[in-house]
Amino acid sequence: MKPEQKIGGYRILSPLGAGGMGEVWRAEDEKLGREVALKLLPGEFAGDPERMARFEREAKVLASLNHPNIATLFGLETVSPCHPERAERVEGPPEAQRDAPKTVSSRPSGDPSTQSSDSFAQGDGDAVTFLVMELVEGEDLSERISRGPIPLDEAVPIARQIAEALEAAHEQGIVHRDLKPANIKLKPDGTVKVLDFGLAKAWETESTDSRLSLSPTMTQHATAAGLILGTAAYMSPEQAAGTAADRRADIWSFGVVFWEMLTGHKLFAGETVSHVLASVLKDVVDLDELPESTPPRLRELISRCLQRKPRQRLQAIGDARIVLEDYERDPDAFAAPVTGVDGGVFESARERSVIPWAVAAFATVLLVVAVVWMMRSPEAAAPTVLRAQIPPPEGTSFALEAFGPGAGVVSPDGLKIVFAAANSNGLRMMWVRRISDLTARPLPGTEGAVFPFWAPDSRYVAFFSGDGKLRKIDTAGGPPITICVAPNGKGGSWSDDGQILFAPAHNTPIHLVSAAGGESRPVTEMPDGVSSQRFPLWLPGDRFLFFARSAAGPDNDRVMVASLDELGPGEELFAAASNVAVASGQLLFIREGTLMARPFEPETATFFGDAVPVAEDILYIAGARFGAFSVSQNGLLVYNTGLVDMQSELVWVDRGGELIASLGTGDLLFDMAISPDGRFAAAGVLDETAGTGDIWIYDLIRGLKTRYTFDPNMDWYPTWSPDG
Repeated sequence: MKPEQKIGGYRILSPLGAGGMGEVWRAEDEKLGREVALKLLPGEFAGDPERMARFEREAKVLASLNHPNIATLFGLETVSPCHPERAERVEGPPEAQRDAPKTVSSRPSGDPSTQSSDSFAQGDGDAVTFLVMELVEGEDLSERISRGPIPLDEAVPIARQIAEALEAAHEQGIVHRDLKPANIKLKPDGTVKVLDFGLAKAWETESTDSRLSLSPTMTQHATAAGLILGTAAYMSPEQAAGTAADRRADIWSFGVVFWEMLTGHKLFAGETVSHVLASVLKDVVDLDELPESTPPRLRELISRCLQRKPRQRLQAIGDARIVLEDYERDPDAFAAPVTGVDGGVFESARERSVIPWAVAAFATVLLVVAVVWMMRSPEAAAPTVLRAQIPPPEGTSFALEAFGPGAGVVSPDGLKIVFAAANSNGLRMMWVRRISDLTARPLPGTEGAVFPFWAPDSRYVAFFSGDGKLRKIDTAGGPPITICVAPNGKGGSWSDDGQILFAPAHNTPIHLVSAAGGESRPVTEMPDGVSSQRFPLWLPGDRFLFFARSAAGPDNDRVMVASLDELGPGEELFAAASNVAVASGQLLFIREGTLMARPFEPETATFFGDAVPVAEDILYIAGARFGAFSVSQNGLLVYNTGLVDMQSELVWVDRGGELIASLGTGDLLFDMAISPDGRFAAAGVLDETAGTGDIWIYDLIRGLKTRYTFDPNMDWYPTWSPDG
């Protein structure tokens, strides 16, 4: 094929490119006086009449698509360059033929003028089969991405138009199957056109048991490695695995393309096709790679599109289109956090509150996530409560024991949650999860971690390790770094200028240390009669701190305030056995299982107004005097619900589970082990006042108990030697 050559009613003008499904030429339709794109199909079609007939059937369906964001297929023709009267046409809709724009076309990925015409589909003699397509002016999306990440305000309109094109096709039962940046054109006026709709399906052989038949563009003619790799990188997991695919495959590809627009690089890559396919099937999709400016709702949308199981994936691309339209109408509304949901459906309810927060709730068995758009004044409309349930990571349970709560803690930016979970062997470690994601990932090196708390940058997390150290870890990756010694840490708080307040143990004053590491120093005093100071919290301005205090005697727990300007025991604020949190000028604390909020002035640490309830049934771990809640700077409140009952007793039961006798210990027990001879039981016992745990030995015959360990750290998981 050469320029100025005529084929049917078309005059060849110039080459436009070559792809896995044939060469593409720019041509003039001499009858209608417009420019079009001709895609010449490979010669194997001529030798396969059944395949050609099926291709014609598919082409008729594709030609019926008429949408402003879909490049129109005008027809499928078989002609002889020397005998144009033998042309056969499969026409598109009349309105598409009449209104089709004169534009400039497809991918400049090759020069068919230098290739042999033997690759064309040849029927009788030198007949050629080709598709007549709309010619679209402008660069393709892959060229735009090659210049770097696309800003949100530019990327969202592009993604929305892609979604509109897919939605229109899906409504007619047409699946693209080969959506990728090279198949998406950007016109100078901002219009997006999606090319090659459904051609991958039309191109397949009848066999559906071949991976190649289910892999878009990956044919024997796709000899350019870049083309093959580029296509494989956008395939859905079901296509990569060689199984049947439906419209949800397009939704996956849409998510991959949207990701690439925002990041400027491919989500899945590799040196060979096999490597790319393996990446598609196995690599973790880390939403942290998206720009920090990406709103939570858009992160959730991308996460939904990129679920490997089709049943867990976004089910209709129209839902994505709605989200993107909402963003275009009011980008500021997307700044509020939103939670990921198992199943993709929110459940609405009504709640009362005067606090402008969103709420996310964990449960002790299931992770319950609730988002509440709270009203900002008593006169404002009542909020909507959104709830979902998320289980702990597979094979684990949430670590909510009194000896070291690992309750969910939300990051300052409201985008992530860190928590501790234990496996079946009792080994606990920290996990981090974006609220917009459906899965959490472990943080290696955090085994035994308790009381995690975030850095202001929402990237680092500090925690108390099982070997008596205060450490920090980069949640994006990397090993833990030791900050200082903390024998039995009881909570901490990280300031904007890189200083950390923490309680080194249950019976020490509050200390201050640089987040970079070094020696700590006390910033409070512990007078006689005070048994514990714990859970310090910086106030805005970093002049004052709140902390919890326990003293001898019943009902002698207080929330305290102290100044960093002078060393002292602090001043009592009000009675409560609870940790505290601060947001939106409110101090949050637990009172009788209810989360309360009290307005205060941060600059002077003074209160005004009464405390009001925010949420009920908050998990309160009495042994640690700890309420399982936290709040982000932008108002996302995260809490666990449920009860932790540590009051236990040792009992004898028969093999049928019937109670025989009770030892009636009444202790706060955890982790029991029976001696080999069956006479003794070793168990961890919690000292509720001191907040420590030690191993005790119970004589099951005489009903006596003996303390076995005395160190200030938490001792649990006793194991007997074989000789008892």
